[in-house]
Amino acid sequence: MRKRDAYLDIVKGVAIIAVAFGHCIQFGSGAEFLKGDFFYNDVFRFIYSWHMPLFMLVSGYLFSFSVNRHDWSSLLKSRFKQLLLPMLSWSLLIAIVLRTLGGDISPFLNSVGKHFLNDIWFLWAIFYNSIVVLLVRRYLADRLGVYLVLFILTFVTPDILNAGLYKFMYPFFVTAYLYGAGKLPWLSEIISRFSQQRMLMVVIVIYGFLFSMYGYYAYIYTSGYVIGGFRSHTIMSWKFWNDMYRMLIGFTGSAMIMLLLRLAYDSSRTKLGMVWKMLQKIGIASLAIYIISGYMNGLVLPKICGSFELDYAVTLLESVVVIIICYGVFWLIRKQDYANRFLLGGR
Repeated sequence: MRKRDAYLDIVKGVAIIAVAFGHCIQFGSGAEFLKGDFFYNDVFRFIYSWHMPLFMLVSGYLFSFSVNRHDWSSLLKSRFKQLLLPMLSWSLLIAIVLRTLGGDISPFLNSVGKHFLNDIWFLWAIFYNSIVVLLVRRYLADRLGVYLVLFILTFVTPDILNAGLYKFMYPFFVTAYLYGAGKLPWLSEIISRFSQQRMLMVVIVIYGFLFSMYGYYAYIYTSGYVIGGFRSHTIMSWKFWNDMYRMLIGFTGSAMIMLLLRLAYDSSRTKLGMVWKMLQKIGIASLAIYIISGYMNGLVLPKICGSFELDYAVTLLESVVVIIICYGVFWLIRKQDYANRFLLGGR
């Protein structure tokens, strides 16, 4: 792992392109989509069934190598530096910009706190799950039973402050971490036994079956995560199986994308070298693209595209423009030491 893995960067690149396209469907397709019609769009459903689970799987897998290369205190400091510091810096920056433009009249610290806690939820998910892994590894020897107990507890702990999103990401991060750390030999054995082509065919069939059932309440944003607090046993049972369903489709959808990219990359890395290099560069910038595009989607795109209607050609153009702008900002930030440190965690 001393040499950067181009394939994993390409996976992140494809995932962040999917994120940008999905967000452009939501924010760049006119007023009706801004009201919620995007939840029923088939392309949107497809993207949202796997895109964030895929990002979390890659994050957990890479974290398994970090814990072997660095001591506990260094890793803990890096989590604060690479995740919390950028979130706080962007929150301050956006609060200042909105206050300057007159778009936010709430008390300044309240505005900063709101953006800090809500805007970049995926980084919070990585942060919390990283801390869980660090603690279990240091004090409980990475026991699988402990991770299982914590998984069970996610169903009965409150969803306050976006906790439902973070808990939903837990099984993806931890599974990938344990696999990378060699703690799941049975999974490694299964993967080594079958060809990638055969695994892909099986995964496509399973994913296709699961996707046919992906409806409005399959989104973590619409139904939440926790099953506790309901009087009706029927509702509690439904929520549990709903959570199990979206985890399963998240795993199978991510596996499908990873296998497709693995086979395509291995068979055409020379012929399509420029394409793969471009995707790798986008993957390297995926954190910056995720952050910057989030603010573009929330603050800019709806104002420009409020009168539009869904048109996939327009959505594609919007996505390309968003990614180009975000990559340009990423490139400029990396040129400045302090900006890179505070806004991107020194990445």
